[in-house]
Amino acid sequence: MISGRSYTVTRRTADRRGGAGLPLPQHFHDMNMLRRLGRRSLLVPALFIVFRPIAAQEVDLAGLGDLLEPRIAVRDAETVIQVRATGDPNSVGTAAFGLLFQLYFTSPSTPKGPDMPTPKARWPSPEGTPPAEWVGLYALAVPSGTDLPGHQALPGVEATVTTWEYGTVAEVLHVGPYDAEQPTLEALREFARAEGYEVVPGHEEEYVRGPSMSGPGNPEEYLTILRYRVRRPGEPDADGRAAVLAAREASNAAIRAHDLDAITSFWTDDILMTAGSGTGEIGIEFWTRAIDEQIRSYPDVVYVRTPEAVEISAVAPLASERGRWIGTWTAEAGPVESGGTYQAMWRKEGGEWRIRSQLFVTLTCEGSGCVASRTP
Repeated sequence: MISGRSYTVTRRTADRRGGAGLPLPQHFHDMNMLRRLGRRSLLVPALFIVFRPIAAQEVDLAGLGDLLEPRIAVRDAETVIQVRATGDPNSVGTAAFGLLFQLYFTSPSTPKGPDMPTPKARWPSPEGTPPAEWVGLYALAVPSGTDLPGHQALPGVEATVTTWEYGTVAEVLHVGPYDAEQPTLEALREFARAEGYEVVPGHEEEYVRGPSMSGPGNPEEYLTILRYRVRRPGEPDADGRAAVLAAREASNAAIRAHDLDAITSFWTDDILMTAGSGTGEIGIEFWTRAIDEQIRSYPDVVYVRTPEAVEISAVAPLASERGRWIGTWTAEAGPVESGGTYQAMWRKEGGEWRIRSQLFVTLTCEGSGCVASRTP
């Protein structure tokens, strides 16, 4: 069975096939080697990291047979250690998965051995985004209440303990290489629409079998569960949290791309924003000029806001989001990495969630170009 998965199948249109005819050679993952990897080094090929670390056993298709055809299921939310990295996964995946496993194995509260969950990743960037700008959210499920272990920060990579929301999902098992997933994803989207669902942008991959510590293996035998969150037309997206989280990821991608029109599309016209230094202003025109000026002054500036909690109002079309932010740029005196906490109010307008207000608090600033205040 697949560890770390909790769901109820609510509807299925395909016959159950079981695992007949599907080649299932044994895993050759070395748990002790993986533990050493997690504690010692991140500089190993990404190829040898994306796998389910279960010692020498066959994949049990008892929990996979239904996934040979697309299905609709309901999954519970999961607490995860998440590592966020931006860039082509062939380049940044090594550091991202290396840090993920390092954090997992150094945590005293996470299950090891056969009970360890499968690694996963979410890809929230809009279709058409260049690979160098992809946002990857790499994760392993952990028990509720798990604390993030101390670790050395890596440039452009951020780790946190957070919650992955699910609700109703469409999912299917992809058999074969990662670069051949696109037709399967398209078929999964069509299946969901045929069942009367809308697809929430951004898919998830759960890596059941792939490369191992011994080598790449046979890509034709890789097993990857592909998954989308879905909802009925006009139905709230669970309680709205998934939609807010997706909007935040899209906002982060727009900031990273310096796409001013896309950045401001997530704001209400009367947005109230308080910078990390405490300066506050109202209005989309003011903040559009401020962001444009900062991009022109610091061409490499990037801000990332990572949500830690989202709550939906029971009395108004509002949502509360809180989390942590990091900003990096190169000032005249040198590099800057600033960070802190934030609180945002989202308001639903015309079926879309937009930011009504944001409050940033600067708590740290590192680098030779560090300054006392900066608009986050």
